[in-house]
Amino acid sequence: MRMPWLKDKAKPSAALARPPSTISIFAAFFAAIVSFLLSAAYAEHRASAIDATAVSIAQNATPSLMYLSAARAELRRNQALLGDYVNDAVLGRPVGRREVDQGLEQLSRYVDAYLVLPPYPGEHERWRTVAQDLAKLNQDVGRVLSLVESGHPNAANTIADDDLRRDFDHTSEALMASVEFNARQANRIALEIAANRAHSRRIAMGLSGVSVAFTVLACAAAVIQIRRQMKQLWSHGLLLERRAEELEHFAGRVAHDVLSPLGTVAFALD
Repeated sequence: MRMPWLKDKAKPSAALARPPSTISIFAAFFAAIVSFLLSAAYAEHRASAIDATAVSIAQNATPSLMYLSAARAELRRNQALLGDYVNDAVLGRPVGRREVDQGLEQLSRYVDAYLVLPPYPGEHERWRTVAQDLAKLNQDVGRVLSLVESGHPNAANTIADDDLRRDFDHTSEALMASVEFNARQANRIALEIAANRAHSRRIAMGLSGVSVAFTVLACAAAVIQIRRQMKQLWSHGLLLERRAEELEHFAGRVAHDVLSPLGTVAFALD
């Protein structure tokens, strides 16, 4: 007897024979994850660079400006104190160099605090000029103080009005040049931070867009695979239903073919 359902079973449909491919889904999700990790790593790297430049402003440029400005102000204060000291000596008034010595010590403390800070490129050359002017200033201040203490206030006044005044002016100008240099460095670093933030924002947005694109592709591939699987399941259900109907017809035919001879045999036996 011909059994078509066995023949159909021997040749499954192509849709059922081909398993659904998930490589595209995994590839898209993997690319999305990699893009996200790259975006996070790049953002962290740029944030570290921005933090380093911000620290440079907070711990180098700003303190440099503060100490240099304080040193310049203290320099002018020392000039006034020393002028009063020499004038009092010329006029025969009682003099005391305690305030002058304290002012010079304070100026030295400001300068030392500035020198311990890390220098910017080109700052050593500028500070060399300041150091030379300070050395000349200290030398002339020592001469003036020695002349006053040795009883030669007029000679001290001559040096104070000529050499010492020039020393104070040159040192003040050199300090001001260093102040302007550090101000330019702070401005440059601030502009660099702004540029780095804008560049990092663009790169991060681009990587985030790539991550979103790969995620959308992965979702689309997953939807396509789910629809294909549902279609295959529906086709398989129809095939099973058709096989069940064919099996039922076959069972009825077999029962009829078997029962007919048995009925004849039973009748004969009766």
